[in-house]
This record gives sequence, structure tokens and C-alpha cells, in this order.
Amino acid sequence: MRSVVAMLQKEWLENPLVLRIPLFVLACGVILFVSLMSNDTLQHNMFFQMSFGGDVSDI
Repeated sequence: MRSVVAMLQKEWLENPLVLRIPLFVLACGVILFVSLMSNDTLQHNMFFQMSFGGDVSDI
């Protein structure tokens, strides 16, 4: 485990994009999730209900 952490730290020093790209993708995902959950009309359209009527004995 320590060798993996040491290798990642060396990569972060040599190439900062190794850390910045995953953090950027994570931040965009969190912002998208929060915006979807905060929008009432979109949230209402995402979750749906199933209902049916009739007599069960007809099956």
C-alpha cells in the first residue's frame, strides 16, 4: 500500500494533471447531482408512479 502511495506522490510531483483531472470530474459530478436534486420539476419527472385499476380476479 505504501508503494502505491509513494508512486502516486511521485506522479503528482511530475505531472499535476494526474490529480487535477479526477478532481475536476468529481466536482462536475457533484455539481450535476446537486443541480438535479434541487430542481423540483426535473425531480418530479425523474421519479414516477405506477398505478392500475381493475379486478385482480380477471387475471
